[in-house]
Amino acid sequence: MTAHPSVAGPFLVLLVLAHLQAVAVAWGLALAAARLRTAARQRPGGGRGCLALAFAAFGLAALAETLDHTTTRWLYVNHSSGWNGLFFAALAAGIALLAAAVSTNRGLRTLLLALVLAGVAGYAAFGKGAAIASQSLLLLVMLHLWWRRFQDPLLWLYPLFTVGLTTLFGALLNASGDQLWHLFIGPAGSLSLLVLYAILRRGSAPLPPSTRAAWAPSLVLRDGRAASAQDADTAALLWPQSRHLGLSLADCACLSLALRLNLPVLTCDRLGAELTLPLLIELLR
Repeated sequence: MTAHPSVAGPFLVLLVLAHLQAVAVAWGLALAAARLRTAARQRPGGGRGCLALAFAAFGLAALAETLDHTTTRWLYVNHSSGWNGLFFAALAAGIALLAAAVSTNRGLRTLLLALVLAGVAGYAAFGKGAAIASQSLLLLVMLHLWWRRFQDPLLWLYPLFTVGLTTLFGALLNASGDQLWHLFIGPAGSLSLLVLYAILRRGSAPLPPSTRAAWAPSLVLRDGRAASAQDADTAALLWPQSRHLGLSLADCACLSLALRLNLPVLTCDRLGAELTLPLLIELLR
């Protein structure tokens, strides 16, 4: 790596702004996620706050990285330090919180916590390699859970930006010593967070009226009667908010009928019993 005494002038301003935007984007998305109504936020067991905390943790990671660079005169240096350790710990916590936001499995959440703590301890004992290994496992779990819940192809842009591009720019920086590549690492991380927020928004958006109207003739009650237009409309509005819990359009049609007739719902599906709707849901087993 080419030796430089420091980074100064207009380039230093650009470098600082590239890092601060990562903090601003992450914390801005944390505020937005706190107000966003999605299936992930409706899940019991603390899922409501996990998304906002995840984005906040990524902002903390970006801030720690920024402060770490002040100790190296804003040169990219492959080293270990307190700020660098906080950077890795906050990243791991953010990924774990993203995974926890879409899962109520206590065993899985315990595993996520264990992986975060293992990464922190591993960094202190063995260096970055242990922290990166822990993050890799957390990322695999998070991607699996998010794909199972949202099934949105946009999800695969997240590892492309957060792992692929940041690793590429870091490798080019280490190989060439050209600090220009340092400018692109922070924005690549911000793009990855914007991808996640886009997935959340897409998962919470209601279907268009034309689609809801087309579904109405296909909904038939068990006694042979066709569902009303109101039932079809309600079912179509419920489905984007509940399909990530494993409920089908037919399940939403039953719920819409129960809402209209003010009747209890009997189900063997525990996920159905976890819905937060103004009706009585009785679990049969």
